[in-house]
Amino acid sequence: MSWWRRLLAPRGDLEAQDRGIPGVGAEPIGGLARRAHARIAGHIVSVTHQPKGATPALVARISDGSGTIGLVFLGRSDVPGIEPGRRIVASGTVGEDSGLPIILNPTYELLPR
Repeated sequence: MSWWRRLLAPRGDLEAQDRGIPGVGAEPIGGLARRAHARIAGHIVSVTHQPKGATPALVARISDGSGTIGLVFLGRSDVPGIEPGRRIVASGTVGEDSGLPIILNPTYELLPR
């Protein structure tokens, strides 16, 4: 689904679509435990650039219908392929930033469009 169609789609349609990444062995984002290793899968819903102190950071928000998590790429202002609408599988240790779950410098795999 194009980013434009995702923007205009009803939330329920997006959540149903986000759950549709079978066979990757991912955990639901809404049930992740902090300080534990996790493997997640979902769609990139937004990408922002945020300075973390003196270090640049690219933050990709991922949703799977059960919740949202931020993938934070420290020291990067761009990561090829990380763009809204892409499907992604990522893993790393779950942390927290301002009450929101994050994974710092995750390992990831972009799935075919």
